[in-house]
Amino acid sequence: MVEKAENLVNTYRANTWLLKRYIADVSHAESLRTPNERINCMNWILGHIISGRHKALALLDEDGFWDESRMQTYQTGSPAITGDGQELKFEQLKQELERSQVALEQALGAATKELLHTVKTTDRGEKAVHEHVDGLGWHETFHVGQAEILRAYAHDEPGDQ
Repeated sequence: MVEKAENLVNTYRANTWLLKRYIADVSHAESLRTPNERINCMNWILGHIISGRHKALALLDEDGFWDESRMQTYQTGSPAITGDGQELKFEQLKQELERSQVALEQALGAATKELLHTVKTTDRGEKAVHEHVDGLGWHETFHVGQAEILRAYAHDEPGDQ
């Protein structure tokens, strides 16, 4: 495996390990709780992370497993998840996290040095694939931190604050 790819795998693997700890005992109903309307719920955060992984897979010339409408549900600026059925069930998102980790590890394991250094343009600018995928991993890490906080909130009963 190319060294840069190995570093990227380690980032995503660490994020997955932490996320699995934070989401293990969170129910679908709890995943929809949010402290206020300006903060996304855990369901959106996990879906957003998986959506980012689809972007990473596309940069690595691999197919994702979500269609565009599913991606839109979890994109930055999308309407808040309110439990009206637009969201995936949290158990399904947990499975999708596992699926995305396997897909990323396979794609990064197969990535050549040439692919990782290919310059591509996205909404985050023009840079080498490995830089884009690394940036998406950093962005994901930010949201992993949010998931830890939302987990604590999801388990509190309203009025416990």
